[in-house]
Amino acid sequence: MHAARVADYLKSEAGIEAEKDSGGQVGEFTVWVDGKCVIKKKFLRFPEKERILAAIQRESS
Repeated sequence: MHAARVADYLKSEAGIEAEKDSGGQVGEFTVWVDGKCVIKKKFLRFPEKERILAAIQRESS
């Protein structure tokens, strides 16, 4: 569910289309930009949506 909320946030705030992949391990949450991991879930804690957007923008600029 977290991934869907983050995808909606990225679309509304920055016009970024997120691609979700449910093929990973249960509980995994990793954000990739052009093949590079920019942020991932820490032990039992998802990154805040604002931090996710900032990480994507840093990598994309």
